[in-house]
Amino acid sequence: MRQNGGHFYGEFNTACGDAALRADTKGLSDSAFGMEALENNTTGSKDTASGKQALRENTTGANNTASGYQALFYNTIGAENTASGIQALFFNTTGNYNTASGAFALFDNKTGEGNTGDGFGALAHTEGSDNVALGYLAGQNVTTGSNNIDISTEGVTGDANTTRIGTEGTQTSTFLSGIYPTHLTGCFVQVESSGKLGCNPTAAAEGEEGKEGKEGKEGKVSTKGIKICVQEKEGGSIKLPKAGACKKGYALKEVAEL
Repeated sequence: MRQNGGHFYGEFNTACGDAALRADTKGLSDSAFGMEALENNTTGSKDTASGKQALRENTTGANNTASGYQALFYNTIGAENTASGIQALFFNTTGNYNTASGAFALFDNKTGEGNTGDGFGALAHTEGSDNVALGYLAGQNVTTGSNNIDISTEGVTGDANTTRIGTEGTQTSTFLSGIYPTHLTGCFVQVESSGKLGCNPTAAAEGEEGKEGKEGKEGKVSTKGIKICVQEKEGGSIKLPKAGACKKGYALKEVAEL
């Protein structure tokens, strides 16, 4: 620790800019580049601030990296955060282990931890934890929810433990590798008009007896036990049963009977 006049400075620090690291007392291995960068840091160590007022309010927070105008501006004791972009993680105070890449990414986060926002305004309004957002304004509608994954979608207010990929009306086709022609024993996957996926174990149980996908003695696929909903009027459409039941106007029949 070195003394300059009546002020004590920590060791191995680098400061370049008006008021950069001005209040430092015992911080170690800090780097501040830009006007008022790490200005109020006292004992926080191994912080890097690059940009005007980056990490300005930091006092004891350690191992933070802020790159951009006012990045991590209000951080005080939060640690292990990385902010890259104008006002990225701007309001973060005590949150730890967050990564914000892009202007205004994780802008409103204060105490949330373990969030990753990559893209302009990604997770801009979240105050939850362990959220992941990738893309322009991705997850910007997520507020207090945690454990969300939003890829190229703004998400929905109130979401928690939810995965959303793509934007309804923008992406019109989906291709996933590694699925076809793998055969699994499980349940039928159903899709709602909103794009929500679900699993129907009742329908799977009805089809299990038929061993769907296995060949019979004559080399043909067995359909025994597999049931579908058939519209009662002649020439009607065919639908899979939902939760083991058919809607009005449909009859549950085995495929082998058709």
